[in-house]
Amino acid sequence: MQVVGPVVIGAFAGGLLQGFAGFGFAMVAVPLTGLFLSPLETLPYAMVLQALMGIVGLPGAVGACRWRLLGWLSVGAAIGSPLGFWIITLVTPKIGHLLVGLTVLAASGLIASGLKLHAQHERAAGVGAGLASGIMNGLAGMSGPPAVALLLGTHSEPRQVRATLLVFVFLAALFALAPFALLGKLHTGMILPLLPAGLALAGGMAIGSTLFNRTTAETHRRVALIALAVLGVVTVIAAVR
Repeated sequence: MQVVGPVVIGAFAGGLLQGFAGFGFAMVAVPLTGLFLSPLETLPYAMVLQALMGIVGLPGAVGACRWRLLGWLSVGAAIGSPLGFWIITLVTPKIGHLLVGLTVLAASGLIASGLKLHAQHERAAGVGAGLASGIMNGLAGMSGPPAVALLLGTHSEPRQVRATLLVFVFLAALFALAPFALLGKLHTGMILPLLPAGLALAGGMAIGSTLFNRTTAETHRRVALIALAVLGVVTVIAAVR
């Protein structure tokens, strides 16, 4: 139960934000679960749940996905994910929590700033954003923000942004799971926590979607960013005290 409880809480809260804002599962689930478990214990659960989310959403994303840009993003992420993972294995759990908290704050600031990466050269911009996403992915399980900034900068249609991001985050989760599998961090003991966590994730997403339909776009963006900032601050404080 000492693992099941934190994983279920993180999955529900992450699903709540994902359903409400359309992004941010790992940005909530990783630091929240990480308040109780080490980063190396937290990340495999978050990545498995993120991969499951991707599998469910893939059929609806195939038609709208920008596959060429996704390819360049994926090249960068495949390089960056092992680098981020390597960093997290070198530090103590306390430093790991601090890095996760700072990553959440940085990611929140990036999204809040509205920064757009204008991609005159799609290949270079895609690989660069993918590399940044991969490092954040390996370090803290958060591959989305740099990819979001790039996709918004390409003036893609909203449905293309959402579809490409969904497929990319799914692939990034697979990239992150590979080193965990090699280190034996994926095991049958994860099944017990993942079963209720999957239900909690689905429930959180359903509630989040319902809340989204009852709020304005500006309200849902503000609430999502405040939630992320608070989680980042709490994680940093817990790491330094």
